[in-house]
Amino acid sequence: MTYIIPGALGRPDWLTRHLGQVPMLLLHIREHALPSLQANAEPRVSGSKEQTTAPLNIDPIDHADELWGEVCALAIDYADRSGDWKGLPDALDRQWRIATSAQFSVVGFSSSDPDRIYADVVDVTRYLIERAWTLAINQQYQIPVDELVASIQSARRRYPDAPSFAPHRHRCPKCLLHGVVPDYSESGEILALRCERCGARRNFGGE
Repeated sequence: MTYIIPGALGRPDWLTRHLGQVPMLLLHIREHALPSLQANAEPRVSGSKEQTTAPLNIDPIDHADELWGEVCALAIDYADRSGDWKGLPDALDRQWRIATSAQFSVVGFSSSDPDRIYADVVDVTRYLIERAWTLAINQQYQIPVDELVASIQSARRRYPDAPSFAPHRHRCPKCLLHGVVPDYSESGEILALRCERCGARRNFGGE
């Protein structure tokens, strides 16, 4: 028997709205880990432009991995409860995983390529958004859904300048204009990133 959460009619939109923030939020968090060029504190010849690279900031990577793990955990939880393991996005197979009682858990990104990360996150969040009604109103998912949304809200408070979902986030490496969008297969998998301005493509099928 399915138990419906009382007063749950607004929850599907609430969950969808938060899931839609995740792709850009995760990329933004990871960008905080990138080292920046800082002036070298050591004495140097006058007029020198010598710079040194700051150490990698590990905390944002951990924060992104933790949130990504929670997103994937909800997808895995849904597959486990529904028995629909075949419906899980292929993107989950590409992540850093460990064996658990639920077959496996995602504990981080296996790639450092922002385009690959963005495509994978869009894939998994899209899977959840398509099931948002069931996830949001079914009482058996209430705790993991509430915990995930709380984590998304916490991440946005920690990184308040993070943008929301932006379909044209990417700058094309060929024409240098913003206009790169995903190309989807019939099953909903992202096959490539394509520039709407010049037509340049980056395919993922061979990976």
